Amino acid sequence: MSFKRLHQRIAAKTASYSEAPVIVVAFGDSVTQGYTRAATIDAATVYHQQLKEKLERHYPLCTFSVINAGAAGQTATDSLSRLERDVIRYQPDLVMIGFGLNDAVVSETGLELQTGLESIIRRLQSETEADLILLSPNFMVTADNPNIDPSERHYLADFLEVYRKGNL
Repeated sequence: MSFKRLHQRIAAKTASYSEAPVIVVAFGDSVTQGYTRAATIDAATVYHQQLKEKLERHYPLCTFSVINAGAAGQTATDSLSRLERDVIRYQPDLVMIGFGLNDAVVSETGLELQTGLESIIRRLQSETEADLILLSPNFMVTADNPNIDPSERHYLADFLEVYRKGNL
């Protein structure tokens, strides 16, 4: 991943204060929104806020606008209806896509997650110049996690297939 668009925009904004802020959109479900186990929203520790803080430390002359486009209860397919409103209209420089938990509840095969993610990626690639980051479903990491139910392990394979097809 080169993150060409993101790096170009950071360089432009750093060189000129009159440039628009670098725009990052976090598009996903309740995890992206910032929901915690206590059923509250923790805006200070949600992953995209942490990313913003790190970017600001690393690029102190650059302004970043991070848009929280997380929505509790949403699947990748559900979220297609809000893609224009919550992401595309901002013409972001970077989009982080994070779905999977709710998709696992509504689809035993993972097909809905796969097709939903593919549709999101296609639209973003055709309607924006944004660099894309596809976030893995929560707790699905490269190392084995014994807490993942064996019946749900196929979701990671489905997710990786979308990643390979998306040229991300």
